[in-house]
Amino acid sequence: PMVDNVQDLQAYRFSLPVVGWIALSAILSFFVNLSIFQVIGNTSPLTYNILCEFKGCLVILGGFILFKTPIEKKNICGILVTLLGVAVYIYMRVRYPAFQGEHRYRSSHEHA
Repeated sequence: PMVDNVQDLQAYRFSLPVVGWIALSAILSFFVNLSIFQVIGNTSPLTYNILCEFKGCLVILGGFILFKTPIEKKNICGILVTLLGVAVYIYMRVRYPAFQGEHRYRSSHEHA
């Protein structure tokens, strides 16, 4: 807001389709936040962070496949390192059940 031109925003005439797109964006954002809450609540912040890094790899690869965005060597290295980290994390969770790498958060009423 500090760098936006507030006068232009106030002068803009919002049409029904524009308001619809804004509402759809808000609804989708709500469900994204709800899914984040579910992932963290059922796993941990660490698992959520790893999931986000994996999603970043998919976004880069999707841009390359769908839009022919060039991939640089540093992108390939980053993707490989990320995929290796995800694989090691999954291996540790499956191979060593005691290794959770996470602690579920409990509210005070769940301790009973």
